[in-house]
Amino acid sequence: MKLTRFSIYLILAGLTLLGIGFSIGHFTIQKKTNLTPAKPIRQANITYKYIDPLLAYDFPKANDITQYKVLSEKLEQLVTNAIQNKKAENISVYFKELQKGEWVGIHENDIYSPASLLKVPLMLAYLKIAESKPETLHQNVLIKATSIDNVQNIKPTEHIEQGKTYTVADLIKYMIAYSDNDAAAALRSIIDAKDVEDAYTDLGLKYPRNELGDSMTVKNYALYFRLLYNATYLDRDSSESALKILSETDFTQGLVAGVPNTIVVAHKFGERKIEKTNNTIQQQLHDCGIVYVPNRPYVLCVMTKGSDLHTLTDILHDISKTTYEYEQNSIKTQQ
Repeated sequence: MKLTRFSIYLILAGLTLLGIGFSIGHFTIQKKTNLTPAKPIRQANITYKYIDPLLAYDFPKANDITQYKVLSEKLEQLVTNAIQNKKAENISVYFKELQKGEWVGIHENDIYSPASLLKVPLMLAYLKIAESKPETLHQNVLIKATSIDNVQNIKPTEHIEQGKTYTVADLIKYMIAYSDNDAAAALRSIIDAKDVEDAYTDLGLKYPRNELGDSMTVKNYALYFRLLYNATYLDRDSSESALKILSETDFTQGLVAGVPNTIVVAHKFGERKIEKTNNTIQQQLHDCGIVYVPNRPYVLCVMTKGSDLHTLTDILHDISKTTYEYEQNSIKTQQ
């Protein structure tokens, strides 16, 4: 069959388009294979011979993924404006969508003084012991002394009393839901320090021996809530119990204030007043937890440093509100 000049042009054009398509496909595949792979987080300090327990996966940062690029930009702008307007010295944010694993971070590797956030690992240490020794939670503890705690700017609405006896389970409730420092002190006084340390090192986190110093990032701290949600460190019943107590936290001016009152938030706040060497006062205020948006729960962890506690509280609220509204708009768009 004799090919006309027009037929030859058509064949050449087809081969050219085929080549371009192959090149684009090859580039896309190559680009995908160059993405940072998900990194497994495995439990440390184990003595098993045949298993290597998986706690969670760390997925690549989603700031540049289309779905969360806008959220990243909104949070970045909010943080930048607050710092430029001297509402805060530093702000860090970690967001993780719990169903698919995408996450967004703003200054997520900066360190802060976790303060009362450390009460969550202490609770986990007790619940871990109770899995093999259930009687631990029913142990009675006589409170011999309490203190007027001037460290806490946000005072507990409920607190334990000197001379009364409480179970370990009761003390955990006071420590988490009301952030009672005396309850935390009582729990620390009767537990082996190694069990508390394991609640950090099992997760590959550094144990903060100086609780007053900056030692924790939002990304690292958020891991506790991820493990509780997935029930990969404690068993299912213990994880459920821990999150129920965290959902009863009575600090409502931060993450909780940024979402409708119909949305459950299991969270813990922490605050610290630090006297600087130049005779100024630095306030740190943090709020971290799980926001149970139906079918789209997410972890949100915010840590802040500044001079005014009320201003920092407003920042927590604004970041929570911005994140929630973005997720709600995304859900509506996909429906």
